[in-house]
Amino acid sequence: MTETRRWLDRAAAPLRVSGLATRTLAALAAALAALAAGVWLARRGAFASVPAAAFAWWFGAGVVAVWAARRVRRHLPPGTSRLLAAWLEGKGHWRRGSLWAVAERPQRGASAALFDAADAAARQRLESEAHGAVRSLTRTSIGQAAIAGTALLAIALVFLLLQPTAGRAADLWRPVALMFKARAPIRITAERAQVRVGETARFAIEAAGAQRVLLWTRRPGEAWRETVVPLDSSGRGAFESPPLAADLLAHVTAGTRRSDTVRVAVRHTLFVTRLEITARFPAHVGRASEPVLPGPDTMWVPAGTVIEVEGEVPGATLGAARWEARGARGLATLEVSGTRFSGRFAPRRTARWELAVEADDGRQLEDAAPALTLGIVPDRAPDVRIVAPASEAALPVTLRQPLVAEAADDYGLSRAVAVLRRVSRLGISNEPWAVELAAGPGGGERAVVAASLDLTGRGLLPGDTVRLRVRVADNAPVPQWGESEEIVLRLPTLAELRDATRRDARAIADAADSVAARQRELTQETEALAAERQRAEQGTTPRDVTERGRDALDFERAERA
Repeated sequence: MTETRRWLDRAAAPLRVSGLATRTLAALAAALAALAAGVWLARRGAFASVPAAAFAWWFGAGVVAVWAARRVRRHLPPGTSRLLAAWLEGKGHWRRGSLWAVAERPQRGASAALFDAADAAARQRLESEAHGAVRSLTRTSIGQAAIAGTALLAIALVFLLLQPTAGRAADLWRPVALMFKARAPIRITAERAQVRVGETARFAIEAAGAQRVLLWTRRPGEAWRETVVPLDSSGRGAFESPPLAADLLAHVTAGTRRSDTVRVAVRHTLFVTRLEITARFPAHVGRASEPVLPGPDTMWVPAGTVIEVEGEVPGATLGAARWEARGARGLATLEVSGTRFSGRFAPRRTARWELAVEADDGRQLEDAAPALTLGIVPDRAPDVRIVAPASEAALPVTLRQPLVAEAADDYGLSRAVAVLRRVSRLGISNEPWAVELAAGPGGGERAVVAASLDLTGRGLLPGDTVRLRVRVADNAPVPQWGESEEIVLRLPTLAELRDATRRDARAIADAADSVAARQRELTQETEALAAERQRAEQGTTPRDVTERGRDALDFERAERA
């Protein structure tokens, strides 16, 4: 290889690299620009209706890349030794063909010494005259590569801003899947198969690969009406109908594809036109039946109250009706007959009861169901208290003990019993016995029980005690009993009886002495009055007689004292 050729090869190397980079970057920029345009078209559904266009666009992007590479190549500096030599010759530094003739090997028969001299002269001339031009050409080639790279970055930024994989733009990258989507079935589903009168029907539509579909709807007896429904990038859309008064039929079409027909039935609302609720109170309460109005307020009723219900729901044949207790796990089934329902139930605990009515076709009350909030007031046991005698009181010697007790109940009293039990002085307890009290409560809510307890014939001995308590029953069907505190009545011992006898005898003697003394005083006063009357008859003034009689009485009293 000649020295001239080596110099040309060395000078053309950076031109060749920068030229190749420029062509590559330009081709990539052109292809990416074509793909960016394809993404823009895909976003607008250009490939959804014609999936084969995606394949054509990919082919077009390759053609554009090749065209751009060839187009740029025409404006690139020479990238080979031969082209560089021709370029230098064209600049007028050498005759056309003279530089490359020296760069090639000498032909046979030529003088080697003369060729080497010509080669050395050409190389020296290249160093002195072509070095600056080649350096300028290299800078130009590198600048072209930089421009191509900048264009590629700008186009890549725009490409990324288009979000090439989001939504419908992904159709460009999946042409095969797009072709299958174009042949996939389309579907329409109703959010609810039944709606009430005046409500709307909502439909979900799925048509893969489609940008929009035609929704066909009609009511019984009407013609089909079409509505354009746009779809999102995934081929899904939704539609909401106007308020319905009758059933609605619907299906969708997209090109040659057609969905099945769906039906949305319109249910007529069930409502209660007549509802009569009566509270029947227990007989022992003495309270008349009362009508009950549904509502949020709590109605307090006594335990044992029965709730009777009658109602009517027009426009439907009832299949079931019941009261449901919220939070208390209660259920009361009612009888149904045509459009009417009736029944009764006895609530046992405080709860909110809601009426549930269901037609034989499955329809239920759509509006707020009638509800009752019932509070149960339990029947309390009676209260009783012994007023007399007091505890630890002594029994009379006659063994007839007066008893007074007070009793009260929330509704009424029906019976009173005194329960007694003998405990001997040795602590031995006998079986208790009951005594019906003659003066009963009389059925009122409050009563005073008064009786005399006859304890004779019970084997009571001095020193024994009697335990006494009073029990009363209310007037409920199953009576509840209330019981007083137990009191202790004491029978005196023999020593206490003897002391009492002595005290009684002493009191009797003192009373007799007092009576005798009083009798003597009356006798003396009678005698004095008789003497005074006698003197008065003899002429003595009444005043003198009185003074004398008084002096005589005073003397006699002093003498007796």
